[in-house]
Amino acid sequence: ASSSDISAGPSPQDTNLAAFHEFALFQQLAEGRFGTFTKEKTLAEAIHGKVIAYRWTRDGHEDQLVVGKKMPSAKVRLNVGRLTNEQTAHQNPRHPASPHAEDALTEIGVLSYLRSQPDLPVFLLRML
Repeated sequence: ASSSDISAGPSPQDTNLAAFHEFALFQQLAEGRFGTFTKEKTLAEAIHGKVIAYRWTRDGHEDQLVVGKKMPSAKVRLNVGRLTNEQTAHQNPRHPASPHAEDALTEIGVLSYLRSQPDLPVFLLRML
């Protein structure tokens, strides 16, 4: 097949590393919509923050021990405004706008997006 036989669809190389940033909505958490979290103890140091055990208190539910990662907001938003095309970032790793490999905002966005899906698997790590 010649190159003229290939349809001109979107290129798989045209990626957007920030695609899930928009799903990371912090307002509901800040409003206390999910209850309150009381620190029990720090479990470990982690990239850009700490892993902490919290007591989760919600109306109408028994308290529950949960684990969360606490990070400064600047570390969560570290890649905002940086290169979003993976190929460009990979080819220019020393560019001042290259993204950091650890993208907490994407992790939060992916888990938030998956949590909102009606077919959420029961064995998937849960996030508020």
